[in-house]
Amino acid sequence: MRGLYIHIPFCKSKCKYCSFYSITHFDKDIISKYIKTLLKEFELYKNYEFDTIYIGGGTPSILPTNILSDFLHNLLLMLKKMPTEFTLEANPESLSLEKLKILKEGGINRISLGVQSMDNNVLKFLGRIHTQHDVYKATYFIKKLGFNFNIDIIYDIPTLDEQIIIKSLKKICNLAPNHISSYSYSFDTLFLSESPPVEKTSMYKIRNLLQEKGYIQYEISNFAKPGFQCKHNIIYWKMHDYIGIGVAAHSMVNKINKRIRWSHNTNISMYIQNPCQYENYELIHNKNKLIENLIFGLRMIDGVDIAIPKELNIMSAIDDLIYNGLLNIKGDNVCLTEKGLLFLDYVQEYLYTSFSV
Repeated sequence: MRGLYIHIPFCKSKCKYCSFYSITHFDKDIISKYIKTLLKEFELYKNYEFDTIYIGGGTPSILPTNILSDFLHNLLLMLKKMPTEFTLEANPESLSLEKLKILKEGGINRISLGVQSMDNNVLKFLGRIHTQHDVYKATYFIKKLGFNFNIDIIYDIPTLDEQIIIKSLKKICNLAPNHISSYSYSFDTLFLSESPPVEKTSMYKIRNLLQEKGYIQYEISNFAKPGFQCKHNIIYWKMHDYIGIGVAAHSMVNKINKRIRWSHNTNISMYIQNPCQYENYELIHNKNKLIENLIFGLRMIDGVDIAIPKELNIMSAIDDLIYNGLLNIKGDNVCLTEKGLLFLDYVQEYLYTSFSV
């Protein structure tokens, strides 16, 4: 499997929780130059076959309709084959029926909608510029045109009553997306000596509600109706090859005994001047590849092949985590338990430290 990621860095405003590279001061001229530069960079990869394409940001749906249409048209002309999954991230307020028709004509078959909440007060707190009404309008058009679509929601928001999140989630389920991504606002690390705080255990309530609605948890933050798992993100978690084009985009390619990783810098002017200038080259060899496969793969609910920790000679660390109720063996795989889902950061750090000793 190989994926292509395309970064569109433009946003009307910057959300307070977002760590992705984006800019809020731009004009149509810089958008046009940037899109032309993306196509110039893609010339390097036009002979590659991509199983998935993901256009993220930023806010890709902010692009003017004529520029968006031309970009997708030219990209399709250069693709060696059509991907099975072609996703575009969108914000509800920037979608219209006209724009969605352009996306459909341009080969997009999946929309990832940044909803985050169905409560207007929470949206203001998060720095979002759409409203609940915008969400209903956007999803109506998305379903009208037959797109596969995902909705993002944020939970664990400081000072916010958990029931507000649950109420939002129920409204989102009623919109019947094929996929729901639920992300924690807080990134505090938990330690085994602590009891998980209430906001962390809300993960259980979210998971239980989504399972009741027919969504299957296949990754720590992602739920899907059967057959609608996000193929592109699975490429990341399973450490398959991906190419990133655009400012701040990252790439990774696997070779026989090594893994190569590189990225663009975070300066849009420099990118436009030279889209083929890369930095942060990194070579990961042999066992370091395996530990990465283990660390990232544990995000998947099915876990990873137990042959990996055996080859790394860290089964004693696996046994310790099993003893503490954080890992479990299912068939030929080692995977997180329900408790382990709450302590993923600890599990990953413990395994990485065990490997480093």
